[in-house]
Amino acid sequence: MLIRLAWAWTALIASWASLVASKSPAVYFEVMSAYGIYNIAWQYKGAEQRYIYPHLDPVKDAKLFEESYRKKGHQGSLPNGKMTWQEFAAAWFLDDKLDPRQIPPLNLDKPEETAKALFAVKGDAINAPINLAAGHLPKDLGGEGKQKYYYEVLEGWRDMVVEARGHLPLEPMKDDLKLIALASAQVEAIRRIEHSQTDALGKAMKRVFPGIRIVGTQVALPDFGRRYKTVDVAATLSDPDNKRNWPDILDKAFRAGRDQLPSDPVDWRERFELLTQEYGRETWLDTATEAMMTPEQKKLMQTMSAVSHRKVLEAARALKETALNPPACQG
Repeated sequence: MLIRLAWAWTALIASWASLVASKSPAVYFEVMSAYGIYNIAWQYKGAEQRYIYPHLDPVKDAKLFEESYRKKGHQGSLPNGKMTWQEFAAAWFLDDKLDPRQIPPLNLDKPEETAKALFAVKGDAINAPINLAAGHLPKDLGGEGKQKYYYEVLEGWRDMVVEARGHLPLEPMKDDLKLIALASAQVEAIRRIEHSQTDALGKAMKRVFPGIRIVGTQVALPDFGRRYKTVDVAATLSDPDNKRNWPDILDKAFRAGRDQLPSDPVDWRERFELLTQEYGRETWLDTATEAMMTPEQKKLMQTMSAVSHRKVLEAARALKETALNPPACQG
């Protein structure tokens, strides 16, 4: 039975908004995975593809065209206007001061080397605006359809890869699938570290288990000058204070209104491990908290919380697995 987290929506949004919008080293691998997806989209639909960085018309797509890198509408220097790796990366970072010639070569075998070189050139960076990457303008910005979130775009790109593989031979796609797999594996690893930080996962567990002592450990990504403090599940489980105080911790949890906690006798270690494994898979609210929230607030919490971050992590893993095990061509 899934443990339901009974935290206030305002606290959850405040604790996760910065992470969702923050600058992550995963960006340097996400751009490489996206380039592999872009190449497959071109193999599948050519210059007419509308999946990822489609060509923008200066009249029909005026708003997006004006926001695009150097107002080029994603026109590249290759035949039919396809972008090179350097042009694609410049468009992704959306920095008009960044010349494509500054982008380091793409190392298909060692994307981590390319990522390190990109960081040296660009420093901390954030992902491109989703509307530009997907070539999609929602209704509230003058376009059609609903606003898409990053994990939804990633899921759509994965679906396209599956669809393209059903119509195209494997050989021309092999290098791009390899790039997607290797880069997405790095994205998943980095996003998982960020997802496990004591400022996020640790605080969530403290809300569910009042009085628990969270033991953290340092995880470093020296190539990007980053150091994270993450929850050390094993050390927290073996902490003497937690072992001694666990009956009182559970009692406080129930008295605090955590009535959604499973009532059947389950070892506290199992409860703790379940929370860490399921964190962000779904946000569960107690009845009182949910009753205070408007539909807009519920939607905002879902997109700016651990739920959204978990969905990005899982979308990256799905891309990796699809690239490693592409479906067979249907002819």
